[in-house]
Amino acid sequence: YTAATPATGSINFDATNTPKQGTKLISANTDLRLGARFVRASNIDLTTYTMLTVWVRFNTAVATNKALNVRFENSAGTLVANTINLFNYGLQRGVLGTWQLVVVPITAFGALPATVKGLKMIMAGGTVGVVRQWDIDYMILTNGSVPYANVPTIAFYKDDVGIASQ
Repeated sequence: YTAATPATGSINFDATNTPKQGTKLISANTDLRLGARFVRASNIDLTTYTMLTVWVRFNTAVATNKALNVRFENSAGTLVANTINLFNYGLQRGVLGTWQLVVVPITAFGALPATVKGLKMIMAGGTVGVVRQWDIDYMILTNGSVPYANVPTIAFYKDDVGIASQ
């Protein structure tokens, strides 16, 4: 979606540059006026979900005057409830070239209507016309546990002898 004045940048909803899951990802290079909008054909009952999870990747560090915001919209396309800044949920500005898992409790969005139909995501802040790269993949609503994160195995040694791994 775009603001009233022409935005700078682009969003590729069919990118293939090293996705987190599957063969496609969403790759954005946008200024503060251009974001991504996701709309379903039918409404979603958010009371059946406990969290929104999304994988995010940056190739260049993100300035502190920027926020990667997410907000739901109702069936009329009107934004509802709270805007969530993913940097407030563990997303790191300086982690580059690595997928980061962000988990947001549905309750963080505040007073949501009984059903929603869409979600908007935008890299807000900064300077008009100056783009910032951001990639997203494997965004899901879930009512279970947090998705598996690729965490390396840590090997434990005592006197140069492996004694355990975790």
